[in-house]
Amino acid sequence: TKTDDSGSQVSIDPALAPPKKRVISKQKGKTTLVKVIEAVDSLRDRKGATHPAIAKWVFESYPDTNKERWNYAFKAAVKTAIQEGILECGITNVRLKISAEGRQELRYANGYRAPDTPVDD
Repeated sequence: TKTDDSGSQVSIDPALAPPKKRVISKQKGKTTLVKVIEAVDSLRDRKGATHPAIAKWVFESYPDTNKERWNYAFKAAVKTAIQEGILECGITNVRLKISAEGRQELRYANGYRAPDTPVDD
């Protein structure tokens, strides 16, 4: 129901109303996967980092992180990272560590090259 210019109520058939546009938010900043990997790397616990420790680090480092969707995003990111071999379970299944392959990818992402690696020009 809407009010027209004269002030009287006019009912509108929902089938005739224009469809609502979905707002697709653009991703801002880093993905949860990148944040989790950075957190595990910076916490540097030899036994592995726990979910609460990772969450605390991420919320302090990235205050704009959506806390309401954190658990879902964290689980999805960890699942992806373990499947790709970037993360592995630490001393228990609750703790996460960066695997040797993940550490190598992290170094490569930060611009580290081995001394004998040729430079692509």
